[in-house]
Amino acid sequence: MSSPTKPSTQTLEQAADWLILKDNGRLSHKQEQALGQWRSQKAEHEQAWQAACRLQSLIGRVPESLGHQVLDRERLDRRTLLKVLTAAVVMPATAWSLTTQPDWQRWTADARTATGEQRSISLPDGSELTLNTDSAVDINYSNLARHIVLHRGEIMISTAQDTLQPIRPFLVTTEHGEIRALGNQFIVRTQLPGFAEATAHTGVTALHQSVAVRPSSELRETLVEANQQAAFTHQKVYPPKSAPYSASAWVKGQLIADNQRLSEFLAEVARYRSGIIRVDPAVADLRISGVFQLKNTDQILSSLAGTLPVRISRMTGYWVTVTPA
Repeated sequence: MSSPTKPSTQTLEQAADWLILKDNGRLSHKQEQALGQWRSQKAEHEQAWQAACRLQSLIGRVPESLGHQVLDRERLDRRTLLKVLTAAVVMPATAWSLTTQPDWQRWTADARTATGEQRSISLPDGSELTLNTDSAVDINYSNLARHIVLHRGEIMISTAQDTLQPIRPFLVTTEHGEIRALGNQFIVRTQLPGFAEATAHTGVTALHQSVAVRPSSELRETLVEANQQAAFTHQKVYPPKSAPYSASAWVKGQLIADNQRLSEFLAEVARYRSGIIRVDPAVADLRISGVFQLKNTDQILSSLAGTLPVRISRMTGYWVTVTPA
């Protein structure tokens, strides 16, 4: 049996509008009738509405103020709801409820980037915050501390001298613990490659001078020196090691590979494009080196066939398979 066709973007937009109106209790009797008529006009309308109802049921499981915050923030109307509805319409209701629990903190974050997007922000003290692809942060400045909360993704911090006295610490926290700036430039990333691959963790790279890392279950800090990187979980910090020179290449829009396994390289490419990249185990261990421009991941994929014995197959723009040539 073939799967149903995904509703058009226009239909998903209409379903998102109806959901916001209904969730806020703003549907009049005539609008209720209009919603019923819209649902009955086309099968894709009903399909999109059922997805919207699944989303509404999930919103009902989180605190009311937070659920309404997600729906009410104007900047999230389209990008967030359309992304979630698109996922919901291609997934059975049982699978949706079991496997697609929305990350409300990420959606309501102070700053975020979409897949493939990068963004720089000037902070209140003159520090610079750069977000890599698919990242989300909260920015909390007070008289006691300068505090960034990384919910997801990767950021680079370039700290400025604090103008307040006493000088406030500059802190970055993730679900695994806290990083305290001792220098002026460092990178924090969730799930840094090369560390604790089977365990959820945070990675930190000290670019200029050092940082202090404290797992959430520890009182003691671990020092990560300049040009080193380390990973940490709730319980421990893994031994620091030399940071690759390519660690900050993404800030310049580049992806640098130095004799890297093809599967690892493509996992990095996948962070910057929507969809899925599948790698045949027969070519996963091939090695690749070079400097690649992140603004065009299709070109990166196409270049592989010219330098390695691989074939790039595209079922759609969102499903890429790399197999032996």
